[in-house]
Amino acid sequence: MEQEPKRVADGYQVTLVVSASIIQAYGGLNAYEVDSDGIPKITNRLESSDLPDDPTYIPIEEVDDQLLRGLLESAAVNRVETDSVDDSKIEQYSELIATLSPDASTIESPSSGPEYAYFDVEGTPVLLEFRIATSDGDLWGEEILYYVTEYVVRRTDATDSPPENGKLIECRFPE
Repeated sequence: MEQEPKRVADGYQVTLVVSASIIQAYGGLNAYEVDSDGIPKITNRLESSDLPDDPTYIPIEEVDDQLLRGLLESAAVNRVETDSVDDSKIEQYSELIATLSPDASTIESPSSGPEYAYFDVEGTPVLLEFRIATSDGDLWGEEILYYVTEYVVRRTDATDSPPENGKLIECRFPE
């Protein structure tokens, strides 16, 4: 706590100063139109030695997931398309890709490398690359203001805004 709780309105304002490092994972989805050898037409980011030798192409009709289907269809038109999924869906997409493609295997961590799967999007061959990546950020000296009463707890990161107008964190009814 930066200072003692301060009496405001019908409660108290509590100011905390946070110092932390945050590491967040996300799943990167990259889709590329490929040539007849399964090599992406646009990117030089991928090594052909990392790709399957004799890939199996999955018909787009077998893809039920709307995000994945839209990404593949867009790549077939635009030659390349990217999207991402947050850390709560990484395992879901890794398993989905592994289930769809015999060439893919479930990836568990950023160090295990990407998954690749090939799709036939109405006659256009598309390679999907799924990679787990991480990003980190620091919260050094970040002030967080709380408004606490007997019945509510509110929070705001904006020091120029009164915490009693902040986001409702907890609430209970009077007995």
